[in-house]
Amino acid sequence: DKTCTDRLKFYCMKVYELIVVHQKSTWEEALEYCRQNYIGLAIINSEDIMEEAKINSTVADTDEVWTGLRFLAGHWFWVNGAGLGYNVWSSNGELQCPAMNQRCGVYDRTKGFCKPTDCDRRLNFLCVKEKYED
Repeated sequence: DKTCTDRLKFYCMKVYELIVVHQKSTWEEALEYCRQNYIGLAIINSEDIMEEAKINSTVADTDEVWTGLRFLAGHWFWVNGAGLGYNVWSSNGELQCPAMNQRCGVYDRTKGFCKPTDCDRRLNFLCVKEKYED
């Protein structure tokens, strides 16, 4: 039995969730919106987050939704600076050098994976926000 004065170890962690924004925007506009209103565009770096993207994107008005995936200087990366540790692409693997007009990444809810597309398309998008428990 423990008393109220016993000191115990504990762990703190932040929990995040994905939010679908029903606004058709370019990738840059989506990035700006998510940074101003939440934390940023969605970073899909695990199977659990990929599943959350799959579930949440079903309510989007567009078949594809913007993510925080970008191609610059010869590499795909997440806008928070993280590399692509988790494979978000189809079974064909990462695209090495996409066409010049296809340098932004979307999650395609009809196919269940990410793919490159034109950054100027107007799509719904996934933002990430901190989840607070009551």
